[in-house]
Amino acid sequence: LIDAALRFHARASRAGLALCVLAGALAAGCASERATAPSAPSPREMHAAHAHEGVDAPAPSPPPAAPAGLVLAFGGDVIAHEALRGAAARADRRDADGTSLNASGYGALVGAVEAAVRGVDIAFANLESPVTPHRRRRGGMIFQGEEPLLAAIAGAGFHVLSLANNHAFDQGRVGLTDTLSAVERHGLVAVGAGATMRAACEPRFVERRGIKVAFLARTLVMNFPEPADAGKPAVCMLAEGPLKQHVRAARRDGADLVIASLHWGNEYERAPRRDQIEAAHRIVEAGADLVIGHHPHVLQRVERMRARDGREALIAYSLGNLLSNQAFAFDPSVGREADGDTRDAAVLRVAVARGEDGVVRVEEASAIPLWTHHTAEGDILVVPATSRRARIGKRLEVPLIDVAP
Repeated sequence: LIDAALRFHARASRAGLALCVLAGALAAGCASERATAPSAPSPREMHAAHAHEGVDAPAPSPPPAAPAGLVLAFGGDVIAHEALRGAAARADRRDADGTSLNASGYGALVGAVEAAVRGVDIAFANLESPVTPHRRRRGGMIFQGEEPLLAAIAGAGFHVLSLANNHAFDQGRVGLTDTLSAVERHGLVAVGAGATMRAACEPRFVERRGIKVAFLARTLVMNFPEPADAGKPAVCMLAEGPLKQHVRAARRDGADLVIASLHWGNEYERAPRRDQIEAAHRIVEAGADLVIGHHPHVLQRVERMRARDGREALIAYSLGNLLSNQAFAFDPSVGREADGDTRDAAVLRVAVARGEDGVVRVEEASAIPLWTHHTAEGDILVVPATSRRARIGKRLEVPLIDVAP
C-alpha cells in the first residue's frame, strides 16, 4: 500500500497545466511544449486549400481543452500561544493614520508561509485556538487568539480552516461561536465545527475551475468537552463509521475530490500508530482522496496509497506546527536535533487533475520546508528551512521544493 519513493512524476503527463503551477521548472517545460507544438491552420488557409474542390472549406475543429487541474496546499497547526501576541506587537507596522499595514504584526510572522501558498487554488490549515475577545479560562495550555491572526491567515492565502481540534472549547461555547463568526468575516471556510452538530459534521464544498472539493474534519480528542446540545455550536468528534458515511455522501453530492482532516495521534510521536494507519486506509477505501492529520505537533510521513477501486490517495499523518511558540528555547547549535522537531514546518502541495475520463485524480505531491525562527527578544517568524531542510524531507518522505520569498 505504501509507495515510499512517491514516484509521482511518472504521471505528470496527465496533470497538464496543474503540474505546471506546482513548480516553476515544470511551468517552463509546459511553456516550451506549447511553443514547439505545430500550429493548426487558420480558417483562411483551410479555405484556400479547399478552393479548387469548388466547395466551402469546413470550419476548423477547436483544439481539445486541457484537462482541468488544481494545486492544493496543506499546513499544520496554528496555535495562538501567548508569546505570539508579543511577537506580533513588536512586528506591527502602522501608517500615519494609525492603521496597521500587516494585520497588527501577525502578517510579518507568516511571511514565508505566504510565499509557500502563493498561486495555489485552495489552501488549508488547522486553527488550534479559539479567536474570541471573551476569556473564560486561563492557563499555559489554554489558548485565545486575536482576530488579526485570522486576518494574517487569510492574507497569506488560506481559504479553509479546520476547527475540529482539542482546543476548540478552550474558551467555552461562546469562544467557538465567536470563532465561527470571525472566520466567516475574513472570508474563510470553517470545517469540523458549526452552528449545530449537523453543520459541524457535514462536508463543506469549495469549487475551483469546475472541480468540486469536499472538506470534512474530525477530532479524536477534546480538552474541555461541551455536552451535545441541539441547535448550539458544536465540534464534530471522530467516529469512523459516521465519517465514512459522510465521505460517501459527499461523493453522492457531486464531490470530485474528498478530503478528510483528522486531529488524532499521540503528541510528539514521530510516526503514526498502527491503528491510525489501518483507519486511514479504511477511510480511503470509503472514498476519501486525501487524509490530512494534525495534533502530534511534529512532522510524520506522507503515504501514497492505491485504493481497491484504482484511485490514488494521499495520507499525511501529521503536518506538525505551522505557527506556534513550541520549542522556543531550542538552540540548534548545541541542542539535540530531535528537540527542534516542533519548530519544523512544511506546506504540503498536492496537484490534482481531471483525466479524459472525467475523474479527478491525485497526481503529484511535494513539500515546501519551513522553520519557526525565534530570537532572544521573543520575536517569532516562519522562514524557509535551511539547516533543518534534510531532516524535514526525511520525515515527510516527499520531494522538497523551494519558493521565492
